[in-house]
Amino acid sequence: MICAPHPIHREAFVMVRNIAASRQTAVMQQLRALFLNGDATTGCVRWRAPGWRMLSAGIVMIAACAAPPLPPMNRDLPESLRVPPDDVLEDILTAGGEVVYRCDRGDQGLNWVYRGVQSTLVDSTGESVGTALPGGYFSSYDGSYVVSRPDAEAAVSPDSLPWARLVARFNGGDKVFETRFARTGLILRVQTKGGLPPGWPCVLAGSVLNVPYSATYLMYRSPSVPAPAIPLPSASVTGAPERAVIPGSLNPQPGDFVKLPRNAALPDGALPLPDH
Repeated sequence: MICAPHPIHREAFVMVRNIAASRQTAVMQQLRALFLNGDATTGCVRWRAPGWRMLSAGIVMIAACAAPPLPPMNRDLPESLRVPPDDVLEDILTAGGEVVYRCDRGDQGLNWVYRGVQSTLVDSTGESVGTALPGGYFSSYDGSYVVSRPDAEAAVSPDSLPWARLVARFNGGDKVFETRFARTGLILRVQTKGGLPPGWPCVLAGSVLNVPYSATYLMYRSPSVPAPAIPLPSASVTGAPERAVIPGSLNPQPGDFVKLPRNAALPDGALPLPDH
């Protein structure tokens, strides 16, 4: 059924724009003001906007439903997690995966002990760009990596993994051509969901538990890490860069990382992708 259109007011578009980053349910609740006397039996909704204006509103609605929530601003973070004003936000990545716990014996008997995360890192376009692994290890598919250590935590939600500030211990990657994690100095883990172990103790020492979680990672370059220089042509560059491989240890050291030769089947200058 085709419904007769009605005039639209500019305020409706302003409202849609202002809520574009909200969750889908919140968007639909607030967008009810855009409709007039919808027919529940036929499923027909009478828009106030005809033609291209109605199409524009529909596009904004779709974008609002698909857009992830924006990360908190620095001033809205718990004080222990705030970033120095000179640090530069270089990337915002979302992660989905699992938190790894191991059943270890302590002073209070057997308990689940946090061992790290294993998750896929996704950029703002929805593309998978790397992985986060136990040991504070962040690996990019361009061959760069950063190994971090926890610096501060804040419990924001009682049923989710704490938010955390991680400081880089060492980096690897091509600094001249600005690979993703080669210059990362500080990482914030925020907007966590899930990831906590069960409330009861474990019973078998050495057993491993994987708990689903999601989070947003804010990647910063510290002022102590200089900005990349413009690369100059050089005749000494004869092949593609090698790639770093993560060691098996949960507490890696710089010397633990090994280099694999590039794949000879790749064209000259191509960057091989890691297998993990």
